[in-house]
Amino acid sequence: MVATEGMKMDLGKEYEAILAAAAGHLELLLLSGVSTLPPAGKRQQAPGCDGCSLHRAGRNIIRGEGSAKAGLMFVGGAPGNHDEASGRPFSGPAGGLLTKIINAMGLNREDAYICHALRCSAPEGAGPLDEESLSCRPFLEEEVRNVSPRVIVAFGELATKAFLGSTPFNEARGRFHAYRDRLIMPTYSPATLLKRPELKADAWKDMQMVMAELKKAGPKR
Repeated sequence: MVATEGMKMDLGKEYEAILAAAAGHLELLLLSGVSTLPPAGKRQQAPGCDGCSLHRAGRNIIRGEGSAKAGLMFVGGAPGNHDEASGRPFSGPAGGLLTKIINAMGLNREDAYICHALRCSAPEGAGPLDEESLSCRPFLEEEVRNVSPRVIVAFGELATKAFLGSTPFNEARGRFHAYRDRLIMPTYSPATLLKRPELKADAWKDMQMVMAELKKAGPKR
């Protein structure tokens, strides 16, 4: 089909809009420390252990994924049944909401690094999982060292406890905490937000603080 002059003008305007959006997106990528090269995909982590009940029960090991150079890391508590089925962190409805949150921050899912405090998925009603979290702690700490993010968003009580110890989640949420030369922002998990939509406004305020901190820190070197 031959393009008319009107079509060329429309396409030109559309192209300019795409370029403007891409420029803004690139700025956010640089501020968050993400490489503009293709994302690293699933990272090869330390092999799973057999030191806790979840692994002995034959639950799958859910590996983290995303940019290996990300300035922003999202850490959930324990993988769920959707993650067990897909083999990926934050699958299913909770993962869909997380993707929307990341997009609202001006990033793509692949721009951040996403993982859980636990390596293996946990069944419904599994309890506090303190012993299991302790067994997985070395793997989580290795990921933090390897990726070296500026900011870590800890979703929920289990992830918050992995970084801040006994600090109650309700007291920790909504403000930054220092953790080995980086900042932790505890906030509500996507699964909690699906159950309690009235908390979304508070969670978004937390994400706005994260965005401001990344912008203040400047590009990751």
